[in-house]
Amino acid sequence: MWGRPDPRDADFLVSAMSTEVRDDSLPHVSFVDLRRIEAIDPEAFAAFLSFMRQNAARFSRTVVRSATVHSGGLVGAAAAGYHRLLGEPFPSAVFSDVSPALAWLACDDANAAAVADLAGAARAIERTPTAVAALRRLLREDPTRTSLDRCASAIALSPRALQRALLAASTSFRAELQHARVDRAKELLRSTDSKMLAIALDLGFEKVQSFTADFRRATGETPAKWRARHRAGVSAGGK
Repeated sequence: MWGRPDPRDADFLVSAMSTEVRDDSLPHVSFVDLRRIEAIDPEAFAAFLSFMRQNAARFSRTVVRSATVHSGGLVGAAAAGYHRLLGEPFPSAVFSDVSPALAWLACDDANAAAVADLAGAARAIERTPTAVAALRRLLREDPTRTSLDRCASAIALSPRALQRALLAASTSFRAELQHARVDRAKELLRSTDSKMLAIALDLGFEKVQSFTADFRRATGETPAKWRARHRAGVSAGGK
């Protein structure tokens, strides 16, 4: 997580984490990286804590261990306070450095491969310029922003500076826009009955065909097939 998460961000996170409390969820370790959080919104904090408390019993069956890493200050205090308020539905610990956190998560051979993936993700976060993180947040909030120039202006950068930041992070504006659109599309496909045209327009596409082609390039299947498969999975998990 990064920046200044607000209640809308908390809702997005809760929606994503709901997959962890399905009946068919597998045991796993959890790594929460707060090193780029700039401030804690009380309302967002309360919403996320409420969700975790309501699902504590379910999380206790699926989370083997959970490590939270922070950069100190008020964010560190909030992280420590969150763990005290949540209690102990699963083994958890708070760290000020990534290495001991990952070492603690690798508590047995079964977790080794997963923790290796987490280490790679943590290193990628360290290499990601702040400008790219800001762009990702902007596109997630509004994936219809299809102009690099306008996005650069919205995060107080010149287009050239934003392009340099994207290059340094081994990505591009096109790739970030596609990722944001696909993420939003998945959310709409999973949680609503909206028609494909409505979803396409909501994401900034002028034609359903363009949306379908973009989604298929990113996921390997059409939006309709993705929706059917995930709706079936949710139904099966709820029985």
